[in-house]
Formats: sequence, structure tokens, C-alpha cells
Amino acid sequence: MLILPVQPISSLLLVLMTNNIVPHISLYKNRFVEARRVGTRRAPMRSSHTSIALSSDGNKLHFNRDKQILVNLRIKRFGIQGLLFKEFMVCSRALSKAGNVEWNSTQVSTQWCRKARTTLGLARKQARICRTTVEAMPQVVRAASQAVHTCQTLFSDRRWNCSSTELAPNFAPDLTKGTREQAYVYALSSASVTYTIARACASGSLFHCSCASPPRDPPNGNFKWGGCGDNVRWGAHFSKQFTDSVERGGRNRDKDKKGRFRSQLSAVNLHNNRAGRRAVEWGLTTQCKCHGVSGSCNIKTCWKALPRLQEIGERLKMKFSVATEVVSRRVGAGRRLLPATPVMALYTQDDLIYVTKSPDYCLKDVRVGSQGTRGRSVLARIHTLTT
Repeated sequence: MLILPVQPISSLLLVLMTNNIVPHISLYKNRFVEARRVGTRRAPMRSSHTSIALSSDGNKLHFNRDKQILVNLRIKRFGIQGLLFKEFMVCSRALSKAGNVEWNSTQVSTQWCRKARTTLGLARKQARICRTTVEAMPQVVRAASQAVHTCQTLFSDRRWNCSSTELAPNFAPDLTKGTREQAYVYALSSASVTYTIARACASGSLFHCSCASPPRDPPNGNFKWGGCGDNVRWGAHFSKQFTDSVERGGRNRDKDKKGRFRSQLSAVNLHNNRAGRRAVEWGLTTQCKCHGVSGSCNIKTCWKALPRLQEIGERLKMKFSVATEVVSRRVGAGRRLLPATPVMALYTQDDLIYVTKSPDYCLKDVRVGSQGTRGRSVLARIHTLTT
């Protein structure tokens, strides 16, 4: 997270939008750079040679693996105003020189992570993850863009329309006080990181992961497991390490009333982060490709793949409508988050929870984080489990 610990963990995904921290790459004309890295697309820990050439104009980065793979990526530097870096690439441990300019990409990535740590409030554990898996940072940025777009699309006809995500890093109370809306943003942000990393693993964009392992369940019928499935397991692992690190950092263990609320809020945040990751796992479906003469499909190769992120957002939106208000109560030697109303059933790991009731969001009130509905057509009332 790139702000104070009292603000949402998902703010990391949003603050990246408003801070131009992409390292600038200077190149001389008519120069090319070649470097080698260890690792392949299928087996990241196996040694192989992958040539990387950076064109003299600095616009295209060519990855050439045994002259079979050629990917063109633009490198641009953006000033962001409510939007994200649309394109951003750091090649960790890849380039050594650019013309007469000594350019150590490891140092550049370290500087990038250090700046995020010192000036933007990146947590220590997050900065460590940034340094060790710097090639995943563009995916985190992409996850932010997708999360904001999905949230604003799905809530465009609601009183609360997710517009407050554009206020990063100075969020209003709707995203800092443990509301139902904060629960959704946390869950969706965690889901978006899981989703984007899982897809990136399957596409070969990351050094640390590749395709998902075939399912353990034996195939049914005339198909076999194969292809390249989205690696949700590694995506969830990365998302958990990255998004949960602040909440588990021990910052919120104060003994005063404010500290107890922060501890309670941290527990709520961790739960909603996990609910988001589980929503991605739920979204896995089986996709197949036919094999046979003239498309007869005598046998099929199948793999597990993810749907659009919006479908996962829709599932979380349903969870948002039936989210459970909780309070921290002492149970035995510890404390647990229990439903605030005794008639409410215990929530599951897939449900969203919150600790602060939301305003009606009809009128603009910056004190509670309401942007109001003036100039918009919205649904008159949305019935939830608690209203």
C-alpha cells in the first residue's frame, strides 16, 4: 500500500495511477543492446538463453527466444491524471549498456522500488517483493486500471458509483472507515491482482511462473488435460503476499481505542482480500480445443481459464449486496469478528464484511465520502440484506 496504514490496502493499486514513477530510459541512436537472462517461459528455473534487443529509437523492445518469439512493447512515460500508466516496462536483470550510457536495470528497478518506499509509503515487505519480482509491477499497475474500470462500470447506476477511487491517495471515509464500499474495493483489488498475475504467468510475461499445473481430477470423456491454463495458484500467492503485507505488518497493534479499531479494520481487510482471491478461483472454467480430421473433434485438449474480470466483479457485487456487518468480540483468550446482529448467520470465507454503516450517498457530503447523485440517473433504492 502506498499510503498510511489507516487507509485501504487497495490504495497501492490506486496511488500508482497518480504518481509518475516510471524510470526514464535514455538511448543513443544507432545502438543496440543485447543481454541474456536465465529462465524460460515454461520452466523459469531452467537455464536457457533468451536474447533481448532494445531498438535505437527506444520505442520497441524485442524479445527473441530462439528466433521464435518476437514481442513488441512500447516504453512510454506518462503523467497520470486519474488514469494509469498505460504502458510501463522494467526489464529486471536484462540490459547492461545502452550505447555509451551504463544502464544497470537492477539498480533502476531498485531505485523505482526505493522511491515508492520512501516517498509514497510502500510497505517494507511490499518494497522487498517489488525488488525481487520487479517484472510483475507492470501487472500490478494493470490490475489497478482494471479494478477501477470494473468498479465504476458495475456501479455506474448506483448512488455510490466508485468515483472516490479517483481521489487516491487522499481517500474519503467511504474507503477508509471499514464501510461496505471499502469491502468491495478491497476484494476487487485483490481479485484483480490475482487475475492479472495469473494471466501474465500463462502468457509467459513473468520470470517466476508459467502455465498452471494440470488439474488433479482425471479428465472425463474424450478429452485430455493440456494447453496453458491461467496460473491462479501463483496469482493468489503473489496477491496475498503483496496486498496482505501491510495488514500483517504489526503496525495496528496499539492498545488505545483508535488502535483497537485499526486492528479490527485490519482483520476485516484481510478477510475481504481473501474473499477477492477466492472469487477468482471460483471463476475458473474449462476451455477446450478440438483435434481431429476436418474438425471432427475426436479428442479435445482442455485447460482451466479465467472469464472476464467483470464477471468476477459481478460475483463480488452480489456479495456486496449481502455483506455482513461485524464487530470484534472476545472469544476465549482471543477476539473474533462476529455478526453485529445476533439474527445474522455466520459469514463464510467467500462473503464480504464491514464494520461501519454507509450513508445513503444521495447528497454530497465530503465528511462521509459521499459524492452525491446530482446530474446522474441512479436506481431509486437497492435492497440489501441489512436494509
